[in-house]
Amino acid sequence: MTELHRNCTNSTPAAGAPISTRMKALIAAGVFAGSTVGSYVPALWGGSLMSAGSILLGVVGGAVGIWAGYRVGQNLDL
Repeated sequence: MTELHRNCTNSTPAAGAPISTRMKALIAAGVFAGSTVGSYVPALWGGSLMSAGSILLGVVGGAVGIWAGYRVGQNLDL
């Protein structure tokens, strides 16, 4: 049976492993960009930035930003 030592690493992180600071920064940037763009789309249609559509699309854009930031972080192996 093989024994793992403290300095051994796996090529993929274990489930529940802490997320790196760079990954968190990418996710935060994705949330910011996604929610900003999503909130501004109704204003392009002639609506208000404080309308229900703007708030809803801001939430959707934030969720897409979380997904995009996470995927970019995975592709960069962070």
